[in-house]
Amino acid sequence: MRRSWYKSTATWFWVLFAVAVVLRLFRLGSWDMWTDEMNTLSMSASGEWVSGPMYRTAPLNFLFTRAAVGLLGPTEWGARLVPALTGTLTVILIYPAFRNRIGKRAALFAMCVMALSVWHLFWSQTARHFALQTLLILGALSGFLRYWAGGRVGHLAASAVSVLAAMFTHSSAGFYLAALLAFIMCSWAVTLAREGWSGWTERDRRHVVALSAYVASFLVYLPVYVTVGLYTLE
Repeated sequence: MRRSWYKSTATWFWVLFAVAVVLRLFRLGSWDMWTDEMNTLSMSASGEWVSGPMYRTAPLNFLFTRAAVGLLGPTEWGARLVPALTGTLTVILIYPAFRNRIGKRAALFAMCVMALSVWHLFWSQTARHFALQTLLILGALSGFLRYWAGGRVGHLAASAVSVLAAMFTHSSAGFYLAALLAFIMCSWAVTLAREGWSGWTERDRRHVVALSAYVASFLVYLPVYVTVGLYTLE
């Protein structure tokens, strides 16, 4: 018996994909630009940094926006193309990122929540860094979950690079790095408390490798935290 179209996972995936695209492109070039958007547009178009190291140490969004402005000109579309595309990609990638972890229906529901989220929709139409940062954090979380489930170091490496890129988009991504480190350490501590120490095992290796990858990301970014911290204290 042929399955009804409205029961198909693929059908709803493409429906949500279309909804995400339409909502994020709707009047993208019509909304008035506010102060922070003008700062993004100005720095991206000119290549000149303001506010000391605050933006210079978080260059990714500005570099991508500079490319978009070079393609579309210093317009609303040029300034907002990157958040619109990365916001749409975030919605799309939620499903493959989580379907094996929480199931297809739950992953579709998560995709739906993100597609209709007023917060995410707003930042997907705003010339700022939040949509790109959210996409990179999703990539970091997805890579970590794949490593945690299957143990493939390549997934962990991709996760560590993604969270580092998120911090070079905005330093607040460091909170997510801290959460990953806290989860790994708590998992290891709880496991040892329950099972005790019985010599070096694959379980211990998995925890140490994960900690090493994320600590490496933190050490790479640490000079930026020091620089920005000294600047703000002054």
